This record gives sequence, C-alpha cells and structure tokens, in this order.
Amino acid sequence: MRPAIDLVMPVYNEEKVLPHVLASLAGQVDSAGASLPRSAFRIIAVDNASTDRSREVLESWPETLESVILVEPEKGVVAARARGGNFALEDATRPIMVHTDSDSLFPRTFIHTISQRFEGGGIDVFSYSGFPPTEYWLKVPRLARRQFAEIGSISFSPESMTALSFDERSALLTPEIFRDFQNVPMQCGFAITKDIYRRVGGYIREFNPDGSERLGEARNLAFRLDRAGARFDHVLSPPVVLNPRRQLLEAKDLWAGKSYTQGMTDLRDEIRPEHYSMLDRTSDSLDYESARRNAIQRHIVDPCIARPSRLTDNRRYFGSAFDNIRQQIESFHQTHNIRLYVDARPFSDKLVDEYYRIIVRNIRDFRGLQESSGAW
Repeated sequence: MRPAIDLVMPVYNEEKVLPHVLASLAGQVDSAGASLPRSAFRIIAVDNASTDRSREVLESWPETLESVILVEPEKGVVAARARGGNFALEDATRPIMVHTDSDSLFPRTFIHTISQRFEGGGIDVFSYSGFPPTEYWLKVPRLARRQFAEIGSISFSPESMTALSFDERSALLTPEIFRDFQNVPMQCGFAITKDIYRRVGGYIREFNPDGSERLGEARNLAFRLDRAGARFDHVLSPPVVLNPRRQLLEAKDLWAGKSYTQGMTDLRDEIRPEHYSMLDRTSDSLDYESARRNAIQRHIVDPCIARPSRLTDNRRYFGSAFDNIRQQIESFHQTHNIRLYVDARPFSDKLVDEYYRIIVRNIRDFRGLQESSGAW
C-alpha cells in the first residue's frame, strides 16, 4: 500500500491564485489517469496572517479535497511551516510530509509520484523541480538566452529547453550536478518522511552571529537533513510550475540573491504585458555573477561541507584546488560543531570567495565550453 501524505501549505494573501492551486491538487491522478482517492493526501493549509479573502477561498473549496485550515498569527514562512509540520506529526498514519507553496501549480501525478517514490523505503527526501512556465520564458527571449549562457540549463524545465531550442551540451550548470553531489535541485514540493523531519527538528529559525535571522528556510532544513544522512532523490519533469512574479516584479533582488532572504514577499500586483517587456529590455543589467555564485555555493560547495566524501567523488570540479579545499573542510569539521546551516554558512562563503572562479573554470574545461562573453 502506498503511503498517504500530509501536504503543508502556508498561505498569505493568495486569494487570486488559490483557486488555480487547489484545482491542480483536486485533479490529481495516478499513472493510469485514474483520480486519486480522497484519502491519498490531506492539505494542511496554514493561514499566515492573511488580510485578504484567502481563508474564505480555503473554507469554500468543495470537499473533494481533504483539508485542515490552521492559523499562524506570526507572519513568516518559517513559523507557518513549523505550525503545519508540527500538526502533521500528530498523525502517524500519514508517514510522508510535503511542503509546498500556495502560488505554485502541481503536475497531475504530483501526489502519485511522491507516494510511489517513497513506497520502497529507499529514500528520506524527495523533491520536485520547480520552474517558471515555458510561456514566461517565451515572453522574455533575451533574458532566456542570457540566463542560459550565464547559468545553464538548471534554470529551465526540460519542456522549456525544448521550446527555446537550447542545447544542453553548451550549458555551464546542468542537472548533472544534482546527481554528482547527491542532492536535490530545489525545495518545490519538498517531500520528507516524518521520521527524519522529526529527527532533525523540522523547520526552525536560524540566527547569524550578529543576531539577524538566516532566512531561506528550505535551504536551512535541507542542510540539516543532509548532515543527518538523509537519502535524497528528485524529479525534473514534469515540474512544479512556479509563479514568475518575483522575476517580473523584483528581478534585481532575485538575481542578486536577496529576494528569498528578505522574508515573505508582499508582492501581489497584477502581472501585465509591460512587466515582461521591461524585464526583457533590462535583462543585461541583472547580476548573473551573483546568481552563478549562489548556484555554485548551493549545489556544489554546501553539499561538500555537509558530506566531505562528495569531494573525492567529484575531483574534476575542483582540479588543482582539490587538496586545499579538502584540507580546509576537514579542519573545519574538526574544530566546529556543525548542526545548523548558519554554523556552516560563513565558512561556505569563505570557500566560495576563494575557489568560485576555479570551480567555474574547471566546469568549463571538462564540459568543453568557451568563456561566456556576457553580452548578447
């Protein structure tokens, strides 16, 4: 029997998109196209201090979906995810917990695939990839070409790659890094066994040495899961379809790596055609260097800090810097108690500052790529 699922979904002022999100969950089917039974999953919606009609939308949805509505008055996605996660832990009959966003659309076999992947008991964490819809990229062709040239195919779903006629052989960062470093590409539809979620303490707030909060809650949790020895798996296609409003309304912060570290967004403006045209016109001004550095840190450096054995398995990424990086990571583990991501982040920043360009050069070399001109 496939495991039943608790789906935790923080909700903050999403009255306009919630009907579409819930419809994508109500239409879940198995691999043969048959509708899933109501008992296959339960939605735990956490109203996180919404000031619009989000609560009413949730309450008025037909009973084809099994759902529970909780209230978390403290605005903040960590508090909302923790509230929903703690509630989910009370039900041992549903061994899998999935954390999602309330502005994303889910593939029709989303629930079935997650349940199927956990059925054999060989994994602890499973993640769907999440990408903006192909229609978004087709409306910003200049940005799409620049993003592919500067970052690589990890920014696009396989469906978008085909529609844009991009050749992955000429990409810098490809999904190969997810396999090489045994991690998940992102936390969109982030499925976790309740056992390991409980073991690592679930979603918690992390604070930097200066007292400021280390945001990016899914990244923080993924690091703790990695340190705990979690077994990861992921799927690239079909993807979770992400709402592109951050790209369209706060592009400079997003590419600079500041968007998701500034807390829950209040962006709810209606997307208009001019948003696409303006983003495409200004695409050359975006900070691709920071975006590339963040990808190297998140998908290569951090996994090696979490599990140093990954270094040896991937020497080609580090080249002549391999011994220095290995020695620094070994020394860091010997002298520090690495429990939270905030414990490792300053050291991770140091490694990236020192070796980022070497890593990029090595990737270009073994992929046979020319240096990007940075201009179109």
